[in-house]
Amino acid sequence: MTACASSTKALAPAADPVVITKVETRVECPAEVTAILPSRVARPAAGTLRGDSATLAWVNGRFRREEALEQRLIDAKTQCPASQAEGAGR
Repeated sequence: MTACASSTKALAPAADPVVITKVETRVECPAEVTAILPSRVARPAAGTLRGDSATLAWVNGRFRREEALEQRLIDAKTQCPASQAEGAGR
């Protein structure tokens, strides 16, 4: 090792390594969000629901839940790229 330590040859500085990093962020929406929602079922003209108050409250709750889920899907679709959201109706 003494030969290396006593060498008079100048060492060139090592080149700094070059690291190139590319980060790409893409927004993708799952098919469940971009799918066309099924048409709403029309209420029959003479449709009447009869039942005890607990049953009618349950039916009402189901309808409110369906409305909330539908609105959540519509809102989520607005976050999708235009190329995915186009033509995915409602």
